Amino acid sequence: MQVEEMMNKLGIVIVNYNSQNVILGCLKSLRDAGDFLSHTLIVDNRSQDISSDVIKKAYPQIKILKLNRNFGFGTANNYGIKYHLEKGAEYIFLLNPDTSVGKNSIKILLKGIDKHKRYGICGPKIYSKDKIIWSCGGLLDKKRYSGGLIGLGEIDGGQYEDIRKVDFVSGTAMLIKREVFEKIGFFSGEYFLYYEDVDLCFRARQVGYEVVYIPAANINHLGSGTIVRNSPMHQYYMARNHLLFIEKYAQRKTFLREILRMPKTVYEHYYKKEKYAILGIYDYLLRRFGKSGYWH
Repeated sequence: MQVEEMMNKLGIVIVNYNSQNVILGCLKSLRDAGDFLSHTLIVDNRSQDISSDVIKKAYPQIKILKLNRNFGFGTANNYGIKYHLEKGAEYIFLLNPDTSVGKNSIKILLKGIDKHKRYGICGPKIYSKDKIIWSCGGLLDKKRYSGGLIGLGEIDGGQYEDIRKVDFVSGTAMLIKREVFEKIGFFSGEYFLYYEDVDLCFRARQVGYEVVYIPAANINHLGSGTIVRNSPMHQYYMARNHLLFIEKYAQRKTFLREILRMPKTVYEHYYKKEKYAILGIYDYLLRRFGKSGYWH
């Protein structure tokens, strides 16, 4: 299939939550990358700022789907994905609002994902700033089943220039074939934030799809407009959702080992003064998933 034909079957989803300071830059990059705005749906997670008004004023042609509460990353994306699938989309591109898309990157991803029928999900090289890598795909630590971003914090010296299979790609920017959703379903809402992308990619690989990193495509990730890395919210959801992911997919011995090392894990967080990571573990044990009551 030609790239132009694939573009006509593309749906783009951006989940917006209080992103008025960054989302216009993201939308401008989509316009400059080949006028992808006509393919774009903004799913607003009940933002408390004026981002929806700002978007409408700057780009009145963009459709905005407003949700009645903050559903988190996965569920909000599911609304957008289902919207595009009902319209006949064959490819879904998920993009964070705090990003800037490289000029030909979406076309490169579309061309790349169609090279092999087993390719189900692909992602680009993501930078945090000039030449500093944020992600070149991700790998699972097979001992603890924790997800780690390849190349995080490294200076890009051409060390990740080969297309490669990875365990997952970041939900910051990921392209997914329609048939993947038809076979495995959608994002799991119980995470609310973090590990949904790892979960989706894991399930896709379970049924035979390959997850692929395509370095010729590039995205600049400005950093979350609402969440700072290692902030209390980041600590909480990463600690809780890591345990949930292990429970769902790791071998029994891996899960039991993680439960047995839990006192050590709690002590490590206590030593680092990561109070909210400990609260995340506590809520995992109490089976409190989805949106936390500490925020939102």
